[in-house]
Amino acid sequence: GGNVLYEKLSDVENSLGLEFLNPSKHADPMKRLMENQRKCEGFVEILLRKRGTDSMGQTPLMEEWINAAIMKFLCQSRPKPLTWLPFAYMPGTAEFSALVRDCTAPELRHKFRQLEGMNPRSLRSEVGSASRFLGSIFRSPAFQVRARGGFNLGAFLQKKGRLIIERGDDMSDDAMRTIMGAVNLLAIDHAKQRKDPYPLIHIIEDEATNARLVGDAERRGIAELSKNGCFFEFLVQNDNFPGGSEEFFQNCLRHEWFGCPLYELARKGAVDILSGLPRNDESRAQRLDMLTNDIMNLKPGWRLVRDPSGSRKEYVPLLQHPWPDWPGLREAKLQEKLKWIYARPEYGAQSTQPDSTLLNGTPSQRPNSPKDLSAGERWKLEEKRRADGLADNDDEAD
Repeated sequence: GGNVLYEKLSDVENSLGLEFLNPSKHADPMKRLMENQRKCEGFVEILLRKRGTDSMGQTPLMEEWINAAIMKFLCQSRPKPLTWLPFAYMPGTAEFSALVRDCTAPELRHKFRQLEGMNPRSLRSEVGSASRFLGSIFRSPAFQVRARGGFNLGAFLQKKGRLIIERGDDMSDDAMRTIMGAVNLLAIDHAKQRKDPYPLIHIIEDEATNARLVGDAERRGIAELSKNGCFFEFLVQNDNFPGGSEEFFQNCLRHEWFGCPLYELARKGAVDILSGLPRNDESRAQRLDMLTNDIMNLKPGWRLVRDPSGSRKEYVPLLQHPWPDWPGLREAKLQEKLKWIYARPEYGAQSTQPDSTLLNGTPSQRPNSPKDLSAGERWKLEEKRRADGLADNDDEAD
């Protein structure tokens, strides 16, 4: 319920136009250049997650051409679609000519015009690695349909909107990491640029380390963005954060430990939890052993929590589904919610009103038509009719 949008990345029919890389609009040329350089560095870091690294120091030629292509894209007198970026290495195409012609940086225009005079072998040796690096991501249909722009994530967050992103099936790892990382960058940039730190922005990343969704942007974010009203939550099965977990434990003030069968990791959690417990007559070694055993055998719903107020054991009731487990009912309710989400203007719909929205080209049924009701509503209507019929029979008997 509420102001919710749902993105299943493998779904290319219902997608938001996210502006992954939008040029700076600052009036001062120097400020504009600095902001574009920062955006370039952030986007490159997102792209590098496909390689499991945060630097291209070992491939300086590829680093040079990728940074140059992104800066050329950001320094356009007339904005271009992000999907044109791979054409930066394809002289002879109309897209390449337009990118070079409208680039406002003379040094970049000169740099890329040199590619026009190269033969195919020289061109491949010069920019081949950079072209292949970008191509694996930009060829993804899921990335292409979302790179069109048009959806203002910042304005959506200011309206207390909630965006849920799920990978889905048949989705490449590279495109998934790039899209999710770029969404994080958009939220971070919005948090830094808004005047007031409200409403609060919570970025929750599930499987953060397994899916390699954590990088420099998130590491800086947990350390710097609290004053901007932006907070991160990382849900992980292991503490193998890139660059070490110490920085994340330091800047994430609340630690929740659930059942963990691995002794080494459970022992680490026990040390963390013990630091927030008051002293007693037991030795530290005894308490660590007890806490370690407790973490290794926690049942579903139980967790040990460490935050600035101390440590404690908590029970969180497992979520109860609001609809009974009748055949087809839960799936029908899910599809009903998704239908109305995808009917919102952000997905290209003209209206979200039940009496005027056209879904799949079919006019909506009359409001009192049973076909217009969900499975649950039809069941309630039938129960009401039965109850009314029973009441009429009782009156006749009286």
